[in-house]
Amino acid sequence: IGIGLVIAGFLGFLAILLKERPSKSLFFISFPAVFYMHLVSASQRFSRYALPLIPFFAIGAAYFFFTFLYSLKTNRLYKFLVVLLSSILLIPTAAKSLKADFLFSSLDTRVAATRWVEENIPPYSRIAVDHTSFRPQILQTKEQLSDKKKITEAQKGLRDVKERKIELSIRALEGKKTYNIYFLTYQGETRGQFLSTVPFIDYDIEALSNAKIEYVVVNLNTTHPEKEEFVSNLEKKADIVAEFSPYNDGVMRPPHDRIDMTFMPISSKDLYARKTTGPSIVIYRIKR
Repeated sequence: IGIGLVIAGFLGFLAILLKERPSKSLFFISFPAVFYMHLVSASQRFSRYALPLIPFFAIGAAYFFFTFLYSLKTNRLYKFLVVLLSSILLIPTAAKSLKADFLFSSLDTRVAATRWVEENIPPYSRIAVDHTSFRPQILQTKEQLSDKKKITEAQKGLRDVKERKIELSIRALEGKKTYNIYFLTYQGETRGQFLSTVPFIDYDIEALSNAKIEYVVVNLNTTHPEKEEFVSNLEKKADIVAEFSPYNDGVMRPPHDRIDMTFMPISSKDLYARKTTGPSIVIYRIKR
């Protein structure tokens, strides 16, 4: 929402505490205060978790301008300047909102990568991906989905729901292209905990060769030492067959905001640098 409206919102909170009855003002301030303290002390650091605070900042900013400042003087020029200042503060927020709408209506890199895979890679090919979400949204084969039932048999929690999900996923495959998809992981992770990460395979070129993996999909949103070493080795033994960049200049790079690594950027720098949503995606074909 921009630093201007954040400051105006805080000033509005102070004005509400000063001008309104304590029972009324404390009731209004209590939720954003408690929620923010929870975010700082016990939650994760992603910007999107602060979304429930935005309506309170909007109310606070409106109160500051039109209940507090606007009523200080009766001079028409003064009132005009208050309205003008509030309108100017809205410009950065409105511009980001319009840019976000444009990005939401664009072709996400994951959709573009999905179409490329379906047009250029034969069904049932073996493909390794490094993330459950930052990847082409291609579908696993019926056999792979059926094998996941072995996992639900060993898991007590939500077994019925998970088996139902598998059944619906298999039913949805009718008429669709499917692939043998493997999820890259490393020993330190909790492996096989989620149905969406099965079957998994090590970040290891030899392991890929043994599993007869033909293609590898890498996203530039997430990284860790094991992945960096793997990609370095992969570049020596595989060819890049497709790249999908969400940026205006077409450069393959990670997002500017390395904390809030979502499909939709939060920071202005990342937002305005983009032509579409999604991560940078690279597809490799392993040399034989």
